[in-house]
Amino acid sequence: MREIRVGQSVSVELDRALEARVSEIAPSVDAASRSYTVKIDLPSLPQLHSGMFGRAIFTLGKRSVLAVPAAAVSEQGQLRSVLVAEGGYARVRLITLGEARQNQREVLSGLTAGEKIVFPVPAGLVDGAKVEVRP
Repeated sequence: MREIRVGQSVSVELDRALEARVSEIAPSVDAASRSYTVKIDLPSLPQLHSGMFGRAIFTLGKRSVLAVPAAAVSEQGQLRSVLVAEGGYARVRLITLGEARQNQREVLSGLTAGEKIVFPVPAGLVDGAKVEVRP
């Protein structure tokens, strides 16, 4: 509860992204779900009406993450991979994914910062094929 404060900016996604502010934080916490109520003041817009579903996104802190374009990730069953350029060849690299944001995917393991991923992936490119890295 300490991370969210009255007056804090919050992004709200309805049919589009809106900027809003936290107006009130309920003083009680539900012990079972560890959740609490936060009231947000939305801008007065004619297309907003009672009963609409939205999602509030609170910025609670920042951390550096390794991310790749979502379209660069290949999925086969439960395996997820990307192609990397390594020593002039395309190599399949199995990865573990984290959060999805816009059209990016967080990589938790299997890839290190600075590695060159192949994106966009040309049709027919397979593991072991020769590739040329261009700036």
